[in-house]
Amino acid sequence: MARRKKRQPKARAAPPPAALERGYQRDLLALVRELTRQIQARLVSELDAIAKAAGVRADARWDADAWITRVRAIIRRLRDEAVSDAGELGLRLGQKHAALVSTSNRRAVRRQLESALGVDIFAEAPGLDRIAAEFVTNNVALVQSIPEELLDQVETLTLDAFKAGRRAETVAELIQQRFGVTESRARLIGRDQIAKLNGKLTELRQTNLGIDEYIWRSSRDERVRSRHAELDGTRQRWAAPPVVDTKRGRREHPGGDFQCRCTAEPVIPAELAERPRRAVRRRKGQPEIGTSPGPTPTAIRAPQQPVRATAKRPRKKVGLRRRRRA
Repeated sequence: MARRKKRQPKARAAPPPAALERGYQRDLLALVRELTRQIQARLVSELDAIAKAAGVRADARWDADAWITRVRAIIRRLRDEAVSDAGELGLRLGQKHAALVSTSNRRAVRRQLESALGVDIFAEAPGLDRIAAEFVTNNVALVQSIPEELLDQVETLTLDAFKAGRRAETVAELIQQRFGVTESRARLIGRDQIAKLNGKLTELRQTNLGIDEYIWRSSRDERVRSRHAELDGTRQRWAAPPVVDTKRGRREHPGGDFQCRCTAEPVIPAELAERPRRAVRRRKGQPEIGTSPGPTPTAIRAPQQPVRATAKRPRKKVGLRRRRRA
């Protein structure tokens, strides 16, 4: 009787980390709104007063030279404070979201392998510290660029309006519109950076397990780019990223392209599928297979729940009771 051909195990698709993207966006938007409040309080609210100090009415045309020194001084103080604070915030946000994405990605890769093989053979990959450090460094630069770009744009917009003789109310409206543009950029950064980090972690963890190929999976909606739609369902190799931009010849894996929401579904190789089934599912509290007993690297450490200490009751002494004297 002919033996049945073994069916190649198939891993289920993992969705993009949309919840983590939204969390990162909220943190970045909080920075933008605080910066907006500072600009409103220290520049926009002073436009009428500066116009009157220059010797003109607020609703009339003014001499631009009288405004330049005053406006640049306000912007300079705002920039010095905002960029310094953004650097510290960027470091904290980078470490926080690197840990959250790493934890989410580890669970996703583990679930994919379990769905295909029925057992847990997951082993943590070396090199996570390097990827987390790169993310933190990029995060600090991007967070600092938010106040830098906004204040540069506000300064140019304000001075150009002064030279054109526009009223203070008109300048305030133009600045308010610029705030909306900066919020849109913060949302864009949140989506793009989390997707890129998740894609790099997926590549590292899959290749560490001996998975050399994957199936490109797109989000299959109206926002998917035409080239990414063409790649959907194709089999790719981690060693050779496909072309995502035919005009420029640029190559990327899922998540690596600008705001890419695509994911990599692992192709389980035969040697991995035929591993002995003695690898058992990880029990609660048991270390991951293949990990060292040491602590998790600081840059990607996930928050842990505090452990309550339980006090032991003292043992009762066993002995003969003394008889009371009558």
